[in-house]
Amino acid sequence: EGDGIVNYIPFSPELVKPELNSVVQTTTTVLEWVASDVDTDDVLSFDVFFGTTNPPETLVSENQSETTFNVDLTASTNYYWKVIVKDNNGGESVGQIWNFKTD
Repeated sequence: EGDGIVNYIPFSPELVKPELNSVVQTTTTVLEWVASDVDTDDVLSFDVFFGTTNPPETLVSENQSETTFNVDLTASTNYYWKVIVKDNNGGESVGQIWNFKTD
Protein backbone atom coordinates (compact mmCIF):
# COMPACT_ATOMS: atom_id res chain seq x y z
CA GLU A 1 0.00 0.00 0.00
CA GLY A 2 1.18 3.46 -0.84
CA ASP A 3 0.70 6.75 0.89
CA GLY A 4 -2.65 8.39 0.31
CA ILE A 5 -2.70 11.58 -1.69
CA VAL A 6 -4.16 14.53 0.16
CA ASN A 7 -5.00 17.80 -1.49
CA TYR A 8 -6.38 20.65 0.55
CA ILE A 9 -8.54 23.15 -1.27
CA PRO A 10 -7.19 26.69 -1.45
CA PHE A 11 -8.34 29.22 1.11
CA SER A 12 -11.04 31.63 -0.03
CA PRO A 13 -9.59 34.79 -1.54
CA GLU A 14 -9.33 37.89 0.63
CA LEU A 15 -10.18 41.35 -0.64
CA VAL A 16 -7.40 43.91 -0.97
CA LYS A 17 -9.01 46.63 -3.10
CA PRO A 18 -11.22 48.39 -3.80
CA GLU A 19 -12.54 48.25 -0.25
CA LEU A 20 -15.94 46.69 0.29
CA ASN A 21 -18.78 49.19 -0.28
CA SER A 22 -16.30 51.90 -1.27
CA VAL A 23 -16.85 54.66 -3.83
CA VAL A 24 -14.42 54.73 -6.75
CA GLN A 25 -14.08 58.11 -8.45
CA THR A 26 -12.12 57.09 -11.54
CA THR A 27 -13.03 55.51 -14.88
CA THR A 28 -10.81 52.48 -14.25
CA THR A 29 -9.74 50.55 -11.19
CA VAL A 30 -7.69 47.53 -10.23
CA LEU A 31 -9.43 44.62 -8.54
CA GLU A 32 -6.95 43.05 -6.13
CA TRP A 33 -7.07 40.06 -3.79
CA VAL A 34 -4.77 37.63 -2.00
CA ALA A 35 -5.06 33.86 -1.85
CA SER A 36 -3.11 30.98 -0.38
CA ASP A 37 -3.11 27.22 0.01
CA VAL A 38 -1.90 24.91 2.78
CA ASP A 39 -0.29 22.83 0.02
CA THR A 40 2.59 25.20 -0.63
CA ASP A 41 3.60 23.35 -3.81
CA ASP A 42 0.21 23.92 -5.43
CA VAL A 43 0.04 26.42 -8.26
CA LEU A 44 -2.97 28.72 -7.91
CA SER A 45 -5.02 30.23 -10.73
CA PHE A 46 -8.00 32.54 -10.64
CA ASP A 47 -11.30 33.03 -12.42
CA VAL A 48 -12.66 36.57 -12.08
CA PHE A 49 -16.36 37.41 -12.39
CA PHE A 50 -17.36 41.06 -12.68
CA GLY A 51 -20.50 42.99 -13.51
CA THR A 52 -23.44 45.11 -12.43
CA THR A 53 -25.65 42.22 -11.27
CA ASN A 54 -25.51 40.43 -7.95
CA PRO A 55 -24.20 37.78 -8.21
CA PRO A 56 -21.79 38.72 -11.00
CA GLU A 57 -22.21 36.27 -13.86
CA THR A 58 -19.74 37.56 -16.45
CA LEU A 59 -16.44 35.69 -16.47
CA VAL A 60 -13.92 38.40 -17.38
CA SER A 61 -10.73 36.40 -16.83
CA GLU A 62 -10.09 32.67 -16.61
CA ASN A 63 -7.13 30.73 -15.24
CA GLN A 64 -5.02 33.84 -14.66
CA SER A 65 -2.01 33.67 -12.36
CA GLU A 66 -2.02 37.32 -11.25
CA THR A 67 -3.97 38.50 -8.21
CA THR A 68 -5.06 41.73 -9.90
CA PHE A 69 -7.41 42.57 -12.76
CA ASN A 70 -8.00 45.98 -14.40
CA VAL A 71 -11.58 47.03 -15.17
CA ASP A 72 -13.20 49.97 -16.95
CA LEU A 73 -16.01 51.70 -15.07
CA THR A 74 -19.08 53.82 -15.76
CA ALA A 75 -20.16 56.67 -13.46
CA SER A 76 -23.00 56.18 -10.95
CA THR A 77 -22.94 52.39 -11.16
CA ASN A 78 -22.87 49.57 -8.60
CA TYR A 79 -20.35 46.82 -9.39
CA TYR A 80 -20.08 43.29 -8.02
CA TRP A 81 -17.21 40.86 -8.34
CA LYS A 82 -15.90 37.55 -7.06
CA VAL A 83 -12.89 35.32 -7.53
CA ILE A 84 -12.67 31.55 -7.73
CA VAL A 85 -9.31 30.20 -6.55
CA LYS A 86 -8.20 26.94 -8.15
CA ASP A 87 -5.17 24.76 -7.50
CA ASN A 88 -3.43 22.49 -9.99
CA ASN A 89 -4.86 19.38 -8.29
CA GLY A 90 -8.53 20.11 -8.93
CA GLY A 91 -9.34 21.92 -5.68
CA GLU A 92 -11.22 25.21 -5.79
CA SER A 93 -12.77 27.78 -3.47
CA VAL A 94 -15.42 30.27 -4.48
CA GLY A 95 -14.88 33.66 -2.89
CA GLN A 96 -17.57 35.89 -1.48
CA ILE A 97 -19.19 38.59 -3.58
CA TRP A 98 -17.58 41.99 -3.16
CA ASN A 99 -19.02 45.29 -4.28
CA PHE A 100 -18.21 48.94 -4.81
CA LYS A 101 -19.82 51.83 -6.64
CA THR A 102 -18.72 54.71 -8.79
CA ASP A 103 -19.38 58.37 -8.19
